[in-house]
Amino acid sequence: MHIRQDLQHKLKNFILMKKTYHANIFIVEKDELVSMALKHEIEKAFSGYDITIFTFASIAHCELLINYKPHIVIINSRMNESSTEHGTKKSLMDKIKAVNSRVQMIMLSERESADSAVKALHYGAQDYIVKNEFMFKKLRLSLIQCFTILELRSNMRMQVSLGIAAIVLVFLMFGVALGLRAYVPESYSAPSENYHFSQKPAVNGLQIISSLAE
Repeated sequence: MHIRQDLQHKLKNFILMKKTYHANIFIVEKDELVSMALKHEIEKAFSGYDITIFTFASIAHCELLINYKPHIVIINSRMNESSTEHGTKKSLMDKIKAVNSRVQMIMLSERESADSAVKALHYGAQDYIVKNEFMFKKLRLSLIQCFTILELRSNMRMQVSLGIAAIVLVFLMFGVALGLRAYVPESYSAPSENYHFSQKPAVNGLQIISSLAE
């Protein structure tokens, strides 16, 4: 009952937030039924969001599409325990963080144990969810937190960009003002009444001819 009330409260507040970003979600799960159920649940719970969900049955397949830069990775804690599995969760997360250092990870576990929770933190997971009857509700809560962080980061980037644009605009306007001041001459003032232009005496042409004749 407590989980349901908490979920409803967070969903109510979350829906009011403006969605200004696109999110790629990777689901890395060997069990195809679980993977499809997770995908369906996320699409239903967050239908108004611009998200793309990729599902992978192995770490090796996931590594092929790392360039899609996932924002959220949901991964089974036992993905690399099979002898046929190539790569490890740690190597996968390292590669993903190389293309998106702010990726968020949610780890799914078959059973609840302190050891599994510690390992999840070691891998860099933001949340640890046990596969049980409460799994989907807890997943929604966890994703709300992830999307909230993405939203805040998106708004911060937008505010920083607007701030930088405003500073650049101020400098441009200041530069234009200085340029105009450098090229526009100072205002002209009429000469005073006491000022007289210097004038040379007029020379008579006949005087010049007579002086040459002498």
